[in-house]
Amino acid sequence: MLSRRFHTGYFLGVPGAQLTRPTWVDLRAADDYDRDDFDDDLATGVLQLIMTLPLPVLCEVLACTANADDTTNQQNRAMLDQRARLACP
Repeated sequence: MLSRRFHTGYFLGVPGAQLTRPTWVDLRAADDYDRDDFDDDLATGVLQLIMTLPLPVLCEVLACTANADDTTNQQNRAMLDQRARLACP
């Protein structure tokens, strides 16, 4: 029997430009992926910037992420503070 696992995420839809297929922002924790690993992946081309989310979409993603089930109080506060700095509605 196969079971289907669902993960917390935010559905962007098909935003266009480089993202031409249905796209999700994955909101699962990445406890084993730190800043050094991220920087190394950027430097070696494993990761690359393909687009910047429009501000209204980023504001929605931050609100969703801030209220995800596994978001800590510290993470929640940081994301809500960032929304305030961005003047999100």
